[in-house]
Amino acid sequence: MNYLLFNPKAKNAKTAEDLAMIHKALQSQQIREYNLTDYEDYKDILKNVKPDDTIYLVGGDGTLNRFINDMNTLAIACEVYFYSAGTGNDFKRDVDPENRVNRIKINKYIQKLPTVIINDKKYRFINGVGFGLDGYTCENIDIARQKNIIKNKYTKQAVTGVLFGYKPCSAKVTIDGVTKEYKKAWCASTMFGKYYGGGICVAPRQSRFNSNHTVTCVVLHSSSRLMLAARFSSIIKGKHAKYTKMVDFHTGHNIVVEFSKPCSLQMDGEVLKNVSRYEVIYE
Repeated sequence: MNYLLFNPKAKNAKTAEDLAMIHKALQSQQIREYNLTDYEDYKDILKNVKPDDTIYLVGGDGTLNRFINDMNTLAIACEVYFYSAGTGNDFKRDVDPENRVNRIKINKYIQKLPTVIINDKKYRFINGVGFGLDGYTCENIDIARQKNIIKNKYTKQAVTGVLFGYKPCSAKVTIDGVTKEYKKAWCASTMFGKYYGGGICVAPRQSRFNSNHTVTCVVLHSSSRLMLAARFSSIIKGKHAKYTKMVDFHTGHNIVVEFSKPCSLQMDGEVLKNVSRYEVIYE
């Protein structure tokens, strides 16, 4: 049996062409379709899957995040393929940088993932988690989408936040028991992949399968609004390591980030509000 799970709201509600391509590829094979917006919990679908079945997941990074969290207590023994049909597509950009394939077999990517604890609740993430400017930006993008402003991209919102809207605060970052404090932190993002925000290479040295099994926490700090805005293009391209006075890279297995005030947090692009602390564990 082929299970086709799709999010019709992904890709700014333009997933029809992806679904048509999958149907054409499977031809006369038996398919069960599930509109993911009809389900509060994917477990209702996944509990029926057998080892000889195949899952096709169509959506964006948020759809993938929800899938890995809902399947957390289930053993997915069958093959799982992901059609990246979002607006950001940071997972695909990271694992298929040359954009060679339409679908990605993701079994090896979802077997061992970092855990993040937010407000005493555990989640898994596949790209990155962080708060400050990145959470603020994702929240404002969500607001724009609710108003049907679909061309409001991450970079534009982020630079607007740097120049006008977002107010940095003090932060404390603890990496494997060693703490560093920042008086003016713009954001502190812990990354399993390289990208967030639809192609911003915030953690260019991070590898999902690095031999040390570590994640990377990237802290943007101290800089003035104009200086950070001027160097934002370097951050997008992953060329910001040279700016040692405004960016720190920390690698480790256990990372705790605490802000002096509650902020919006993004996890694979999904927003959680009023967060002042998160802890990432990856072993």
